[in-house]
Amino acid sequence: MDDNAWRVGVLKSSAFSCIVTMRAEKEIVLTFSGHTVALHEVLSVEKDSLILNKKELMRLAAQPIGDVAKETPVRRRERLQARVTAEKAIGTRAFLKRVAAEEGISVPRLKQLLDEKPKVNRWSDLTSAKKRHPISARKKSNR
Repeated sequence: MDDNAWRVGVLKSSAFSCIVTMRAEKEIVLTFSGHTVALHEVLSVEKDSLILNKKELMRLAAQPIGDVAKETPVRRRERLQARVTAEKAIGTRAFLKRVAAEEGISVPRLKQLLDEKPKVNRWSDLTSAKKRHPISARKKSNR
């Protein structure tokens, strides 16, 4: 994150989780899920209160664009590992807790994501093996 960007929080639903960052450009904007939205488009004043249009933010966050939408499990693991390594390097004591909070997930889930190994395709064993299926072997022997 550069000097003119601040982490605001995390938008969460049952289907997704994304980090919201506020940036000072020509105007103040929120960035999340590949979207950039001017703050004045989602923030209004009613009576003496600031009202954030959460419905619009959630709608946009549920439709990620750009590289965010294309993040594979492997890329996510690499990104999370890089983030954990960066937090360790700057001396953050609760580095896992910080990264998990940024992602909007629990520490055990973060550990699980970091430890996942690529899944082996078990279907290839079935097609390449020259063994007979036990049921088809029984049918022939009963004839």
